[in-house]
Amino acid sequence: MVKPKRNVSFSNEFFKVYLSDFSSRQLSLPPAFGIQFNGKNEALPKNATLKDGNAKIWQVGLVKREEDWVIKDGWKEFACYHSLVDGDFLIFKFDGSSEFEVELYGNNGLKNNRLKKEGLFGKSGPKSSETKIAKLGECKGAKAPSSVPREVPPFVMNITRITRFARIPKKFLRENNIEVPKEIELRDESGKLWPVQISFWDSGYTVLTSGFSEFCRMNKLLPRDQCVFTFICSKGNLCKVIQVQFVRRGPRT
Repeated sequence: MVKPKRNVSFSNEFFKVYLSDFSSRQLSLPPAFGIQFNGKNEALPKNATLKDGNAKIWQVGLVKREEDWVIKDGWKEFACYHSLVDGDFLIFKFDGSSEFEVELYGNNGLKNNRLKKEGLFGKSGPKSSETKIAKLGECKGAKAPSSVPREVPPFVMNITRITRFARIPKKFLRENNIEVPKEIELRDESGKLWPVQISFWDSGYTVLTSGFSEFCRMNKLLPRDQCVFTFICSKGNLCKVIQVQFVRRGPRT
């Protein structure tokens, strides 16, 4: 019996930035997406499917941990098969029933056409909706760190003509238990690190100041582009590195 689709009146799309420290073994869904399923009749299914850009279907398991939903069983194989690397950008669209369409973009902004053609799944990849279970270590991205860094929701900033600083509300940092030093590093899509100074304004903002305008200029950011900041809190609440993904919306000549 085919399970009827829900009347999707909520936000059914979201994005994630792939970071191997967080996402090689499982993927946490954004809290704002998961909170829509708190009602008894609106729970996400325990078994779901991911459909990639080639219409290939992957069986995955969804697990609720406190207030967060996690894609667990099957995710490592999906990430490995598509050779996901740090900074890759994933857009999910939920059909209201049990399927997520997934668009994959590389850290260069182009659609991800990388596939693990040999080894884990053979030359043809998984057959139909069937996935093979990989031994940990067979996939480059599937590593087992002794302590998994804490993942926090990303912060999105719009670039304007007068952008010189990046202002982050102290409320965002406080709600996510993030502490930052007076100097931090921004890691761009190529993996390059950019040192940036931080100032703490009385107006209620933590501000990336000296070094940020150079970061924007060298990465050719234009008005209407967006920066997606993902804070890397590897030890406790202290964040010394921010992964930055670019969404280029401004007109290019």
